[in-house]
Amino acid sequence: MRFYKNKIPNIDDIVICRVKKIESDAIYVSLLEYDDIEGMVQLANASTRRKKRSICLLKENKQYPLLVISIDKEKGYIDLSNKFVSDEDKESTTEKYELYKKVLKIFNNFMYSLFQNNYDDTIWTNYAMKTIWSIDTSKCYSYISELYYNNDNMSNFDLIEDEKIKFKASLEKFFGTFKVLTKLVFILRNPNYGGVDIIKQIFDQINNDFNIITKTDVVPSYIIEHMSKTKDSNEKILNEIDIILSNKSKEYNMIYSKKEIVSSFI
Repeated sequence: MRFYKNKIPNIDDIVICRVKKIESDAIYVSLLEYDDIEGMVQLANASTRRKKRSICLLKENKQYPLLVISIDKEKGYIDLSNKFVSDEDKESTTEKYELYKKVLKIFNNFMYSLFQNNYDDTIWTNYAMKTIWSIDTSKCYSYISELYYNNDNMSNFDLIEDEKIKFKASLEKFFGTFKVLTKLVFILRNPNYGGVDIIKQIFDQINNDFNIITKTDVVPSYIIEHMSKTKDSNEKILNEIDIILSNKSKEYNMIYSKKEIVSSFI
């Protein structure tokens, strides 16, 4: 399967390959992210020297991150190397590959919802250009997951409204249903006479107006929580409450400080 807009990688890219065949002079691999096009690894670039003995590190039918060292576009040759690829590079490349497979799973489900199996490579590529290929490949999974969790309007995707609905349905099928819990953490202290009663009155009013419960962390630290399907809607409400608390603290000469607004998925 072709993963990206580019049909072939660039020199110095690290790509995921599967070893197809090991011969006496070279190792032949398929580039999994580039529609299984063939590449070659010279034995000298597949080995490491230990005690004057050359040991081949690649095995047939196994996957490896390999470095692209040369490309002959006219002949279609791609030379790769196992040398000079650090453990950190291998880990980050493998992680990127696994995340992008998830992107393609979501995208292919979206394409099936539009056409079932009645589409060709041209249509597939056209919709990829409108959606996942419009986002940096290293950030695409993060983008579409945030898009789902924040109920984004997909402004970066060139889709009509019905297509956006189907794309969101594919996201929900992959990520599942969820809710976002957002907390406003703050300090409120009233050094004046009757301070505790005034704080309680303010909290009661907020609870009634927003149907929200104020929790005590460790006095004078408090937490107000709101839960919904979107982070943005939660934060909008909690920011309104933050303004109310700030205004009330000035009105009653109290000490108020917002510590943070933080969200998590549940």
